[in-house]
Amino acid sequence: MIGTIVAKKKAKKAFDNLNKKDIEGLLKDWTDTTKFHYPGNTKVSGSHTGLTQISMWFENLFNHFENILFDVKYISCSRIFDFFGNNILTVIFDVHITKKDGTKFANFGITKIEIKNRKVIDVRDFFFDMNKLEKGWNT
Repeated sequence: MIGTIVAKKKAKKAFDNLNKKDIEGLLKDWTDTTKFHYPGNTKVSGSHTGLTQISMWFENLFNHFENILFDVKYISCSRIFDFFGNNILTVIFDVHITKKDGTKFANFGITKIEIKNRKVIDVRDFFFDMNKLEKGWNT
């Protein structure tokens, strides 16, 4: 139970760091073998592996959008009695973004975060409205 509480707090902190555009804080528990998967057919869609690639992906995100706000609504854990730092978290959120030209978009998403030995090993994003996602990235 304590492992679950810690995992949820870390996930919430990671989204707070994402809102602050703090890559170092966001990727604190990620490793050089972590995989990050972004959906769609945009120029940034696909799988990215390791801290270097994933860091570059988030730098691109922060450079593309003037403002980003992830409003976390709910975090669930698949293993509520985990003691060893092995879990799968599901984070449900609303996201509001503003492009550099002032265009605003809102969407709803879910992120699946897989944790092993207290380190993030796999992250997958899912978004409700793929058209808004593609318009936000100009595709």
